[in-house]
Amino acid sequence: MKLHLLSLFVLVVALSAFGTCEPAKDFDADDDDDATPRRITGGEPSTPPTVAGPTDRWLTGLPAEHRNLLTQTVDPASSEAAHARLVELGPQVVGSLQDAALLASDPEMSGHAIRALASIEHDSAEQTLTLIHQRSTASPLVRAWAAAARIQRTQTMEQLSALSSLANEFPAVSRPMGIRAVALMGDDADVASMIQLSLSNSNLQQAFAEPILAAGAGPLAEVMFTHADNNVRRLAAGYLGTLGNRGEQQQLAIIDTYTYVPGLSGVPWAGGALYVPAVSWDQAKAREIVARLLAWHVHCDLNGLNSEKQQIYNNLRSVGLHRVAGMQWPVQDTKGLLDQWAAVVGKDEVRQLLSVQGASAKYGYGGGAKVTK
Repeated sequence: MKLHLLSLFVLVVALSAFGTCEPAKDFDADDDDDATPRRITGGEPSTPPTVAGPTDRWLTGLPAEHRNLLTQTVDPASSEAAHARLVELGPQVVGSLQDAALLASDPEMSGHAIRALASIEHDSAEQTLTLIHQRSTASPLVRAWAAAARIQRTQTMEQLSALSSLANEFPAVSRPMGIRAVALMGDDADVASMIQLSLSNSNLQQAFAEPILAAGAGPLAEVMFTHADNNVRRLAAGYLGTLGNRGEQQQLAIIDTYTYVPGLSGVPWAGGALYVPAVSWDQAKAREIVARLLAWHVHCDLNGLNSEKQQIYNNLRSVGLHRVAGMQWPVQDTKGLLDQWAAVVGKDEVRQLLSVQGASAKYGYGGGAKVTK
C-alpha cells in the first residue's frame, strides 16, 4: 500500500479547524469505561505510573522505544525518521499509537500517531482507526482525523464507497474523500461510481463536481441513459446541464448524444428514466434537441414502445425546449407532433427526419403531402 504520507499529515493539520482537542483524562487501568481505550493488539492497557508526573504520564507505561519515537514525532528534526520507524514496527506498535491518538495532550502527537496508523499495512491498524473514530468520548478532532486516515488507506472505489457514510458524521472529510476517489480512479475514471458516492451525502457533491465534469459529455450521457438507478441518471443529467452551460462545444456534445441510431429495436435509455439536461439553449440548439427527440418518438411509435414514447413526450413539454425552439405546446400523438414541427422547420425537414426510418408515407409526408395545421 503506497500512501502519500506527507499529504496525509497536511490533511491532519488542515482538519484541525473542525474540532478541538481536550487534555487527556487520567488513565485508569482498572476502569473499563470509554475514557480508557482498550487496545486491539498489544496486550493490556498501559500501566500508569505510581507517582505524579507530566500530563502525558501514560507515556511511561509504553515500551521504551515506542515512547521515545512518539516523543520524537513532535520534533521537526526527528519527526520523519521517527515516523518511518513507527511504521516499520508495524502491528507491535499499534496499541501504543492508539494510546497516543486518544490520550496525548498535544494534538500534534495525536496527529502523528494517526498518520502512522494510516501507513501501517495491517488489519489491526484499520481496526484501531475504526475504534478511534467511533469512540464518542474522544476528541471530535481526533475522531475526524481517524476517519480521514481510513479514507486515505482505501485502495479501490468499492472500499471508498463503503466509507461514504463517514461524511455524514464528519463533514470535514468530504473533500479528502473526493480527492481520494480521483486518485484511485486515475485515467479510468468511473463516473457512475463517483456519482453514486456523491449521492450518499450532499456534502460530497461539491467535492466530486469537477472530477465528474472533467469526464465530459460522453461518459456522463452513458450514465444518464443506462444506469440502473434513476437517481444516478438524474444527477448525471444535472452535471450535464452544468457542463452545457459552460460553452457551445459542450452543448454540441450533449446534443450529439441524442442522435437517432437506426436499426435498434429498443431505445438507448431502456430500463429507466429519460432526462434532457437543463441547459440554457438558444433557438438553433433547442431545435436540434427537439428534432432528435422527435426521431426517437417516431421510432417508439413504429415499434410499439408506448412507455418510452410517453417519456419523450414528457421531455418535449419542457418550456426550455419546445418554447425556445418556437414550437406550440406539444400534442401527444406522433402525427400531430410532426405537423407541429413542420410548422416550425418546414415539411422538408420533417420528411428528411422520417425518411431515415422509411416512415415518410406513413405519417403523410411522402411526395407532396400537405401539412396539417
